[in-house]
Amino acid sequence: MAQAAESSGMSRVGIFPQMPEAEYRELQAANWSTLKHFRRSPAHVKFEMDSESKPSFEQNLGTIQHMAICEPAKFVNQYFVLPEFQWNSKQAKEHAVSVLTKAEVIPASRDPEELLSLRKSELLEVLCEGGRKPIEQDVYQTCREMSRAIWANKFAKKLLEGCTLTEASMLWNDSATGVYCKGRVDLYHERLGYLIDLKTTDNASFYAFRASVERFGYAPQLAHYKNGLEALGKKVKQVILLAVENRPPYGVAIYALSEGAINTSKVLLEEYLRRWQYCLQTDSWPSYQQEPQDMDLSERGYNQLEAL
Repeated sequence: MAQAAESSGMSRVGIFPQMPEAEYRELQAANWSTLKHFRRSPAHVKFEMDSESKPSFEQNLGTIQHMAICEPAKFVNQYFVLPEFQWNSKQAKEHAVSVLTKAEVIPASRDPEELLSLRKSELLEVLCEGGRKPIEQDVYQTCREMSRAIWANKFAKKLLEGCTLTEASMLWNDSATGVYCKGRVDLYHERLGYLIDLKTTDNASFYAFRASVERFGYAPQLAHYKNGLEALGKKVKQVILLAVENRPPYGVAIYALSEGAINTSKVLLEEYLRRWQYCLQTDSWPSYQQEPQDMDLSERGYNQLEAL
């Protein structure tokens, strides 16, 4: 189960299963979503570090989808379908407020007459006071269908039922560089030693999904999580990608990431972490090269010229 947090200088280290995502985002530590910007330049990394840590629409949607699949009971308790509001008459408003009150979405302490005077945006703020969050019907339905598809897969079901960590935050000091790191694992099956990452995709077939793994840098992301778990005393024997399509028929595919992919990713990670360390120590975050750089056309570029 969860490893108790312990002190490391001024920084916490450990596994924190109950840490809210907002708190995790505020932590000043190296994570893959920031480190990956070294592909472009240190300046891009610094910009990402200094940007407000508000999640994007895609990140919010991913959080909802992950909860629906990994923690279906929690999903039902935390989200509800937002009815189609009609604010063109008092009667329509009364109906909407009545439906939401009966569903125990609106706190019983709120005055119905006051609610009728609110605009739709203001009412949505009231809906969140009870701890549940409204989502659109199509998002809710898609999440439920994806969850059903995952749980209908016998191997995936076995993995999910045996997981000891779900959406757990980790804080650790990297063993090779000493850099303070963070990561948030989707799932960890301690008995099997499986690090499991849930990915939603528009195509889970082998070649299409492998292209996504390469394009979005999933291998170094998971190598980072593996480093974190192992630094905190957890064994990782296998890294599993659990892919589910976000459109009917919500196909499910399960892939075991190769040892070669993980080990090569660890070399890249160490390089990025050392660059992070240097930039922090020198407070220098340069953009691209400062001097002119020779550029030739690629073979494809020459072929395109010849075809003109």
